[in-house]
Amino acid sequence: MTTGSESATLRLRGIGRERLRFLPRVLAAEPFGLALAEERPLRVEFFDTERALLRQCGVLLRLEVVGGEGQLALELSSGARPVAEEFPLSEGICPVPDDATEAVGRSAIAGALADALGAVALRRCAALRGVRQAAAGPEGGLRLTVDVLEAEGTGPEGAVVELLLSGGVCAERERLAEYLAEKLDLAPAHRSVMEAVCPGVGSDGVRRFSGFGLRAEDRFVDAAYRVLGRCFERMRWNEPGARLGLEPECLHDMRVATRRLRAALKVFAPALPPKKAAAIEKHLRWLAAALGPVRDLDVLLERFESDSARVTPEARGGLAQYRELLWVRRRRARREMRRVLASRRYERLLRAMERFLGAGPPRRPPAAARRPVLGAASAVIRERLSSVLDLGRQLSPDAPDAELHQLRIRCKRLRYACDCFAELHPRRAARSAKRVARLQETLGAHQDAVAACGLLSEMARRAPRRRAQDFDLAMGQLTQCRAQDAAAARQDFFRRWKKFARKKTRRLLTTALKP
Repeated sequence: MTTGSESATLRLRGIGRERLRFLPRVLAAEPFGLALAEERPLRVEFFDTERALLRQCGVLLRLEVVGGEGQLALELSSGARPVAEEFPLSEGICPVPDDATEAVGRSAIAGALADALGAVALRRCAALRGVRQAAAGPEGGLRLTVDVLEAEGTGPEGAVVELLLSGGVCAERERLAEYLAEKLDLAPAHRSVMEAVCPGVGSDGVRRFSGFGLRAEDRFVDAAYRVLGRCFERMRWNEPGARLGLEPECLHDMRVATRRLRAALKVFAPALPPKKAAAIEKHLRWLAAALGPVRDLDVLLERFESDSARVTPEARGGLAQYRELLWVRRRRARREMRRVLASRRYERLLRAMERFLGAGPPRRPPAAARRPVLGAASAVIRERLSSVLDLGRQLSPDAPDAELHQLRIRCKRLRYACDCFAELHPRRAARSAKRVARLQETLGAHQDAVAACGLLSEMARRAPRRRAQDFDLAMGQLTQCRAQDAAAARQDFFRRWKKFARKKTRRLLTTALKP
């Protein structure tokens, strides 16, 4: 069950219609007093490209037809709310023919998809039929929609019952949702209708990263090409979602895959051709510079609601202009990112990586590359751990922010190195990587707060002259909140560092991948 400012949804699978006979009596009870209207025929269709590109992005294109009128909408397969406000999320289609594929292809949403992803030919990939009933209270009050849907060829035993609550205030919707769940034994909904009726169509079920697993008998050079291949595939896999810009996690995952690819090039440098590796790393650094600003702004937009609660009521009026400035910057950063992803240089990077990985390990690699991967991995971890410890021991509680950021980079390199070899000893490597991750995340929170302070100060300086009266007050209070966050993260880091620098942790890290 999800409850938010817009709606609360309950879904069940495979219950048929028998339990619904209790629904009118349940709704009529005090204090709700809702009555169901007559059933109306309902048709729901889902559209995707031939290569399931939308599902790869974690997005569904859904057409609902009730009484000859259709509503086309984009929704995330996870059911979360998209972050991109500038993208058309829904539009009406009327009349709707029996085969709606052509009408959907002419829609504004399809045009926006083509603009983001290139030429896309949509086709119907799933269809459901059923009935809809609605119940509504006084104007502006609670509204309930009940859909009973069956996938083509499944029969009543495969029906999905969906209850959608909207209108009213959030507390009323939550109270009714809990009441219905108790009286009708409804289970919370965590998946979309399409995922419930057609298992495996979510973004996680479209592609599985296989063929890149490490083995204990591998040479260091063999492991290099396997790890690089896995990171490259993940980067490519998340690229369409990053282009589309609806699900923030797609861009985040692409950015992380790019970082891991760069880290793997450094980890396996002794086994790789130096000139080719250096050229690829240079292009990846250029790509990361285009992905980073968009992701940073997505994080700030996601934190906007919590930020609003941290400023005084007198300053909240200025937050609207702050939010608008964030969106302006995000749109500008996304234009630059999409220009980079559509450039010839990016295309050359992809072709270079494909040729590099397709050629495979050289027949006569250098001696360092022929070592067993377990011994080489242990040496890499020890070297990077020493780098972290050497810098960390020099830091004092009043160390400059730049030095903490440098330590964060070293922790990240150690963590990525642990992740590169985690398959060789999953349990031990996971424990060691988790300890490094805690330290890195604390330093990351500190760096994010420091960077946010700088961004807020810059926005306050560059804001238009015609600004809201309380804009400067809001910026000042947000900057103060970020400074407090940075101070808290700094204290948390030094508390965690004492545990990390202990002999027990060092021994765990150095023996995690021991042959």
